[in-house]
Amino acid sequence: MTDETKKQGGGYLSSAGNVLSGVTGTVGKGVGGATNTLGNTVSGLGKNVGDAVTGVTGTLGGTTKGLGGNVQDTSKNAGDAVTGKGKGDSNPLA
Repeated sequence: MTDETKKQGGGYLSSAGNVLSGVTGTVGKGVGGATNTLGNTVSGLGKNVGDAVTGVTGTLGGTTKGLGGNVQDTSKNAGDAVTGKGKGDSNPLA
């Protein structure tokens, strides 16, 4: 094997190494990009679920508050009916 043949062989090996390195880098970037995209998707889904739960909780809280107000009003009206309050001159107990 001559020195020229050795140089050519070394050049081919170097070129092959560069190609392999480039392919590996490209694959790595592809995997990294896919992983990042998946992570963002999962994060987005988690946020949507959290927002939905917060919305439902807020709605339930508002409904409960409304029901509480209705119960309070009903109790007050019942109490007024018994005592005759708010009936003007038509208080039978007067």
